[in-house]
Amino acid sequence: MEHAHLIPNTVTYSAAITACEKLGRLEHGLQLLWDAQSFGLEWTLTSLPWTLARLHVSEPDVIHAALVETYEQLRAAPQDPQELSLLWWSSSMLSIESPCLLTALTRQAIPSVSKLKVEDFVVLTWAASTSTSGAGILAAIQDEILTRMPGNLMDSGPSRCTFLLETLHSVIWACNFAGLLSSRFQWKAHVLVQTTGRAIDKSSAECSMHNLADGFTATEMRGPRLILDLPDRFILLKPPDWEVCDHHTG
Repeated sequence: MEHAHLIPNTVTYSAAITACEKLGRLEHGLQLLWDAQSFGLEWTLTSLPWTLARLHVSEPDVIHAALVETYEQLRAAPQDPQELSLLWWSSSMLSIESPCLLTALTRQAIPSVSKLKVEDFVVLTWAASTSTSGAGILAAIQDEILTRMPGNLMDSGPSRCTFLLETLHSVIWACNFAGLLSSRFQWKAHVLVQTTGRAIDKSSAECSMHNLADGFTATEMRGPRLILDLPDRFILLKPPDWEVCDHHTG
């Protein structure tokens, strides 16, 4: 960048570090991080610990220095909910179990759960499930999900429904892994998944019958038609106005 007379900023450094991470050049990525620090760029709460976690840094002195700086930022002002979520993940990846940091993080994270996007719940839940201080945040996440989920996930549309089911499954798995899955959340999730499954089955069945009917011409649909014949059952497709007549039955 210097040879091209470009002034580096947090965006360019972050992009370069990400490229190093993907290429497996972790030492180069770490050097870029130190260069950015010395350049005096302003970073967010999670910039340093998140980058260290991505670069698989394990040196205790480096992690401790990042921990001190992050703790001071936490104490200084309230932080963005997404930043708090990423800090939980970073702390988990770096195996940080500092009571001071995690207490300060939990104090801010629990009230901010209601401001998180559903997309953030999975990362935060898995991060908190590996921490000895995660009980409070896991309880808050389970309560928040129950207030947000519709009675039938299909009401949110097929693609969104799939995403919500995957999120629900991940949260259940993580909470159960931590031994902190509440019986209320488990039961509500069971009912929700069951209701959604029935709605999906009904929708699929209706679509299948419509598709079958649309596949025949008016001539072909003058009478009933055998469309599936198995050893133990068969399926008979009949025209909409065709009815069974039992006039000649004994």
